Amino acid sequence: MGSAQAGIPKARGRRAARHRGRWLLSAAATALGLGALLAAAPLALAGSDGHTCGVKQNAKAKCWGLDGAGQASPPGGKFDSLSAGRFHTCGVRPNGNARCWGSDGDGRASPPGGKFDSLSAGGTHTCGVRPNGKARCWGSDGDGEASPPGGKFDSLSAGGFHTCGVRPNGKARCWGFDGSGQASPPGGKFTSLSAGSAHTCGVRPNGNARCWGFDGDGRASPPGGKFDSLSAGGNHTCGVRPNGNARCWGFDGSGESSPPGGRFESVSAGG
Repeated sequence: MGSAQAGIPKARGRRAARHRGRWLLSAAATALGLGALLAAAPLALAGSDGHTCGVKQNAKAKCWGLDGAGQASPPGGKFDSLSAGRFHTCGVRPNGNARCWGSDGDGRASPPGGKFDSLSAGGTHTCGVRPNGKARCWGSDGDGEASPPGGKFDSLSAGGFHTCGVRPNGKARCWGFDGSGQASPPGGKFTSLSAGSAHTCGVRPNGNARCWGFDGDGRASPPGGKFDSLSAGGNHTCGVRPNGNARCWGFDGSGESSPPGGRFESVSAGG
């Protein structure tokens, strides 16, 4: 879940979202057969299970795919970053304000006032990091996924019914539904985390991948080797190697775990 930005430390989040001249490829876009898009102008993409959104070079939002709740119909104006949830999308304006659209069940698309450094749209809730490092979540809270603990975070990632974040000391903290252990992170430090539907993955400071939670189809069993970033989706996980190559694992029924060749700045696994 979440976006290509989800799990990026806040000091790099906006820079990565606005990075010029490199691809940020969404695995959801690949599954939707949007290969022709790769010949167009670079986009920062955020994919969910039925729609994809991107920030163009002019900072305008562009979305496509399922739009039954308006999740693929962004408002005008500029964005620094976007995050596509299941039936809603949220973004951070250049002034730090949050703007969401699509399904507003439980208030998931009704962000509070104030500034944000980053946002992550999950299945039925949304979370963000304030400039002071505090976490703020809204939307469905049936399992406590929208009730973050106190303290500061460098980044947050909203999953299906759980949320995970990286503390300034590198420690992982998760909350919400934990039926498969997806909200029970291991000890040790992480540089980034990505919460999927029922599993979570992170990158250790040495570049190794570590996943936990439901492991159907091997989605929580990462291969060896180093990664710069990871993205946990609904049934699969993808990551970027230091050489820019993409590597995915888990369910591959629609080719979502079979990335194309070439180098990538980041990948985002859909639901």
